[in-house]
Amino acid sequence: LPNGLAELRGLVAATHLANTGVAVDADTNVLITAGNMQGMNSLFRTLLDPGDEVVVTDPGFTSHLQQIRLNGGKPVSWPLDEDAGWRLDLAGLEGLITPRTKAVVLVNPCNPTGTVFSKSELLEFARIVAAHELVIVIDDPYSEFTYEQRAAFFNLASDARLSERLAYLFTFSKVHAMSGWRLGYMIAPEWLLSGVLKV
Repeated sequence: LPNGLAELRGLVAATHLANTGVAVDADTNVLITAGNMQGMNSLFRTLLDPGDEVVVTDPGFTSHLQQIRLNGGKPVSWPLDEDAGWRLDLAGLEGLITPRTKAVVLVNPCNPTGTVFSKSELLEFARIVAAHELVIVIDDPYSEFTYEQRAAFFNLASDARLSERLAYLFTFSKVHAMSGWRLGYMIAPEWLLSGVLKV
C-alpha cells in the first residue's frame, strides 16, 4: 500500500499515543513518507489550488517556501521579532490571513532561531487558526533536541481538539542521524490523508 508498511504504521501510532496522549488509527491517520519534504509536497499538492496562500514564519526553513511554490501556492511571511525573543507575533497573524489562506506551517523548536514556543502562545496560535478553519502543518525534526527546555516544550499534536485540522510531520533525519535514508511519517485526519494518498 502507498501508506507504508503496516508494522511501521502501527509503531508510529503507538509512539504518537505515548508522546502526545492522542490515539490515531494506523490505517486511516498514518502515512510513511520519504522524509518531511516529500510529505509536505504531497500535502500541499492536496491542499492548494493555484494562488492559494500558506503562512510561514520568517525567518524559516527555505524548503517550505519551495514546496509551497512548487504546488502553485504563495508563501506569506509571518515575521518573528528578534527583540521579542523570536516569539510568535500573534497580534500580527490575523492580518496575514485572507480568503486564499489554506494553512500555516510551524516548526517547534523553530528553525533557524532555536526558539521553543510556549504552550500558551501555541494554544492561542491554534485558536486563531481554527477560527479561520485553516490547516496547521507541524514540521517536527527537532522536538528531541530541547535539552534543558524539555519541560517547556509543548507539542500541538497533543491537543486532541485540533486533530481534524492538524497535519503532524515527523522525520527521522535529525534525531536518528538518518538524513540520507529519507524516512518520516505524517499523521493527519482521514479527510486530508485520503487526498494525500491519491497524490
